[in-house]
Amino acid sequence: MEQNRLHALDAIRGIALLLGLLLHGSISFWPGLDSVGFPVSDNSKSMTLTYMFYVLHMFRMTVFFLIAGFFAHLSLTRKGYPVFLKDRFKRIAIPMICAWLVSLILMIPVVLWAASKIFGPDSSQILQSAQQAAPAQPLLLQFWFLYYLLWFYGFATLFHSC
Repeated sequence: MEQNRLHALDAIRGIALLLGLLLHGSISFWPGLDSVGFPVSDNSKSMTLTYMFYVLHMFRMTVFFLIAGFFAHLSLTRKGYPVFLKDRFKRIAIPMICAWLVSLILMIPVVLWAASKIFGPDSSQILQSAQQAAPAQPLLLQFWFLYYLLWFYGFATLFHSC
């Protein structure tokens, strides 16, 4: 079977990635970041950039999950369950876990530095009390969407034969 690349979907993925740069770059311009202890906050505030962030984020993630679901369906029907799950584990789960570990190792000193800068010598106690007050949940950082994607893949393979 000849496999043609879908260039239009590749272009959409590329545009979505570029919008992600714009989206994440706009965060430092949000009003009110100083009061919640965000370590980087620009002096110029913009509600337009704040609204742009949320609109682009909703659009980007919807497009991401739709394209991922489309390609997952193609892959699942072409390869079958065992090969599909092995491929998803190799291409999504392992890179996600490796990148998550590296990101976590790099972020811990930054968070501790920012907390000490904002809260002073009591920063460790404040962080511990905030951690105890927060509900238990996985610390996914920016990898939440891959975590959910893996769940969707699992459900897709489970319910695909129904």
